[in-house]
Amino acid sequence: GQVHLLAEALNARAYLEGLDHHYQVALRYADRALEAAAKLPGHRVRGLSHLARARAYRYL
Repeated sequence: GQVHLLAEALNARAYLEGLDHHYQVALRYADRALEAAAKLPGHRVRGLSHLARARAYRYL
């Protein structure tokens, strides 16, 4: 439902901010995506959010 869409949207935003070299902002969006994904039963969105966070953290 809405939580899933929120987590996916925040994750996509984190990915795009990382592509634009805004790594601090990407890290914040990835953290928010992880918070939203923690409420979901599946692991796919949570895993994607972890990858986005790791990608942003690598370039800080």
